[in-house]
Amino acid sequence: NELALQENIPKNLPARIFFMRGQIPTDTGNLFYLNRLKDDPEIVGPQIKDAGKILDRGIKTLLKKYPTSKLIILGFSQGAGLALYMGSIGKADSVISLAGALPISLYPENSSESKIFMWNGAKDKTVPFELADNTYKELYNKGFDVEFQIGENSYHSLPQQYVIDEFLEKALK
Repeated sequence: NELALQENIPKNLPARIFFMRGQIPTDTGNLFYLNRLKDDPEIVGPQIKDAGKILDRGIKTLLKKYPTSKLIILGFSQGAGLALYMGSIGKADSVISLAGALPISLYPENSSESKIFMWNGAKDKTVPFELADNTYKELYNKGFDVEFQIGENSYHSLPQQYVIDEFLEKALK
């Protein structure tokens, strides 16, 4: 899915794009943390926080070398959960979460200025739709600027290209 995601980023986007890979290699790709979003929130929450600290250091390093006026974090699956976490603590101007959610233990107490765009397949079993829907409702109720789109017949996959394009266009405003 990493290559598919890279191929879905418009080539004429007025932004510099960095793709960050999880630091834990597996047979099927790289992970940011060992547990799944649907696992015990008290276990997966601290793993997401630790991955967030690593991502924050990486972003700060990149921003020193490549300054930008707007930081957008886009992620798929675990990367989407990590992106949501970073947005919930105000570490990005915008977040695009594709098939991701936050565990209950990381629901924020207050909103941040981050704009959050979420998409999840209604038939997703890897990141169950209910987790994404609950995350959306929690962020909305806390006052976040959040939008949620649902892929009615989609599983754990990337959305159609127009969804990514629309989210990126809004995030760049």
